[in-house]
Amino acid sequence: MKKLAVVLCIFLMLGSFAFAQGSDEGGAKKSNLRVGMVTDAGTIDDKSFNQGTWEGILKASKDYALDVKYLKPAGTTEADYLKEIGNLVDAGYNFSGVGG
Repeated sequence: MKKLAVVLCIFLMLGSFAFAQGSDEGGAKKSNLRVGMVTDAGTIDDKSFNQGTWEGILKASKDYALDVKYLKPAGTTEADYLKEIGNLVDAGYNFSGVGG
C-alpha cells in the first residue's frame, strides 16, 4: 500500500504542475489550483517522507500561488486514508495524495 501511495502522490504532484494554468503578472504567477495532501501515520514535521512532501508543496504554493492543505487521518487503514482524500476532493482540492 505504501509504494502505491508514494507513486500516487508523486504522479499527482507532477500532474498538478503539468496542468497548472499560471499567468505572469508583474513576475507573480497565479493559479486556481488547490493541492491537498493526506499524511500517513506520521506528521508534516516527521523528518521523513511526509515532511519532504509538505515542504515541496509549500514551495510550489509560493512559486505558483497554489491553495494548499493537508489532513492527517484518524487511523491507518485504507478507509481512513480514503475518507480524508474524499474530504479534500469535496472541499475543491484538485489534486490530493497520500504521504508515506
